[in-house]
Amino acid sequence: MTWATKESKTRCFNRRYIRERDRCVAYLGGKCSKCGSVEKLEIHHKDKSQKSFNPTSKSDMSWKRRVEELNKCEILCMWCHKAAHGRVARHGAEGMYALGCKCELCLEHRRVKSRQFRANGGDELRKKAAAYMRERRARKNGLFTCPS
Repeated sequence: MTWATKESKTRCFNRRYIRERDRCVAYLGGKCSKCGSVEKLEIHHKDKSQKSFNPTSKSDMSWKRRVEELNKCEILCMWCHKAAHGRVARHGAEGMYALGCKCELCLEHRRVKSRQFRANGGDELRKKAAAYMRERRARKNGLFTCPS
């Protein structure tokens, strides 16, 4: 099959991926097996050693073969999936504030980190980085002249 443009090919494959992914999610029940959420669902292999392939990545595969792989999987929401792999930041630790948590523990952690950053000369580093980026943009736009 030939494609008019690269964008049309990408759009077609993206639609196919979403359709197949939705079909796989529906087959596995359509909600997180841990918390029952129906948002940001991901497919998780129960036993990593049994994993043959990602069931949503192979668009040319038969549904029968895909079901064989899906039977080794469960569906988890993004947060439960991260917890299953041990990648969840806890409240009051690095990263939760950046993810949008504004609880008192995360706010206090952010305040402490900001104080430490400023105490170690962070404001000066930030100013140097900003000056460097302005210079780069000026060079890129042809506005920079070398002082001689």
